[in-house]
Amino acid sequence: MSCAQWLLKRPLALAAALASLALTACGGSQAQVAAVASPNASPAVASPQDADRLLEQARLEAVAKHGAVIALLQADWCQPCNELQFRVLDTNEGRALVAKHVLVALDFDQPLGGAVASRLHVLGLPTTVVLRPEGRELREFARIEGFEHPDAYRAALAQALARANPAPQGCANADDRPLDASRPAPLLIADAECLAMQLATDRGEGAASQLHAFLDDPAQLAQVEKWPEDVRERLIGVAQGLGRYDSRVAQNQGRAAKLFGALVAWPGTPTSTLSGLVFWQARCLAKAGDGQGAERVLDAWIAHENGSAAARLLAADLMVHEHVAPERAKRLLADLLNADPGDHWAHYLSGELAMQMGDRDGARKHLAAANHLKPGVALYIRHFLRVSGDSVHVE
Repeated sequence: MSCAQWLLKRPLALAAALASLALTACGGSQAQVAAVASPNASPAVASPQDADRLLEQARLEAVAKHGAVIALLQADWCQPCNELQFRVLDTNEGRALVAKHVLVALDFDQPLGGAVASRLHVLGLPTTVVLRPEGRELREFARIEGFEHPDAYRAALAQALARANPAPQGCANADDRPLDASRPAPLLIADAECLAMQLATDRGEGAASQLHAFLDDPAQLAQVEKWPEDVRERLIGVAQGLGRYDSRVAQNQGRAAKLFGALVAWPGTPTSTLSGLVFWQARCLAKAGDGQGAERVLDAWIAHENGSAAARLLAADLMVHEHVAPERAKRLLADLLNADPGDHWAHYLSGELAMQMGDRDGARKHLAAANHLKPGVALYIRHFLRVSGDSVHVE
């Protein structure tokens, strides 16, 4: 089936919304099925069946090439995602690495990317999933979560592509033992972390049910408050994984927001983890369409932090990336930059907000400032080049 024929078989409303993405894929390198969508692309609704159709097209192309499907889920705002794209995939060495395979690179925040991420149980960004055709199915052979260094990523991907057998997923030692805070903390946290590993596999739904049964029980958490802080931090890590599962895999934003909110209010939550939990609570509320609820959460955090610059920057970050209260975000960022003109992240956020508001000159100015203040950051470089239409590397 040709790429054009595949596009025509898709639901018409979805095909129209994804036309630019699919045509880029069809007209580009044969190693790439789908390009990363524009962050300002028109919203659409993508179903699990749409994700299945995209993965099936990728499977057919992989069979024809005798290669693997490399599914890469990333986001336009994600710093390590931009580093991965800029320092690996946009290089000759990176292109050669994937040339014999089928690269499906999708923006998680776009409808089809979100649907594929849910299908593949993607919890964090960026995530690279290597799948190989087995009969009429695709089977996962390896998963690379995150990005730290080009050499390490290239080596990990090369190793994943060379695998002859699927890698084991998750762990299984916690299935028959209920989580109960009366058990010794080291044994309980080990089982909880095992279940958290299963969230990224086909057993995620059952693992999520077990974790919710424990974390939603105030009596259990009351006992856990007595645990040492380092163990409680590990439990918060498990809970954050569960929240990401609720949001990104189950796509139940209300349940995720409730979980993050409960963690923010829990007396046992270490102070060092609070800001991240607040951000996720507000993000899930915004994704559920409750922008006012997200603002209330952010206002409470700003008050809790006595109006600190860090708290206001966190609020502005959420508002810009989740399209909440843009005028308020603009005022927050202006105040922050007036107090500290050298805040490169505030310049970046101001540039992104200016682009959203149709102010290309303002976006170019702020993104140039971010690049000047913090040279070599791929996120700043790529976004500056996009807004300026320039192909020159930013120094």
